[in-house]
Amino acid sequence: MSQIQDIIQNFFKESIVDMLQISTIFAVVAIPVALLLSHVHTQYQISQTGYDIARVTREHRSLAEDYKKLQIEAAVQGRTERITNLARERYGLAPTRPEQITVVQDYLPAEPLQKMPEQHASLTP
Repeated sequence: MSQIQDIIQNFFKESIVDMLQISTIFAVVAIPVALLLSHVHTQYQISQTGYDIARVTREHRSLAEDYKKLQIEAAVQGRTERITNLARERYGLAPTRPEQITVVQDYLPAEPLQKMPEQHASLTP
């Protein structure tokens, strides 16, 4: 019986030693592979971010150019002479004549207004 126990103990000892060797080899290989994959992923993200920055920069330049064009167009469209010509040609408006102008002055009463009682009409007896 002791021989069988020795064989079983030797088998388990050898199995444990083999498992430790396999675990060591796995750790020695897996850690650098994981680091390498992490590095590759990081480099991919960096290049994608670079492409995104380039795209946004192009879009910004295009929008800045459009803004400058719109500023120039707004300045041209808002000129007084252009608006006057447009009012005459499109809407048939003419310049105002002096007799069409009425000056409105503020009216201030000589006496201050009397305060009205704050009572609702339906509450009066």
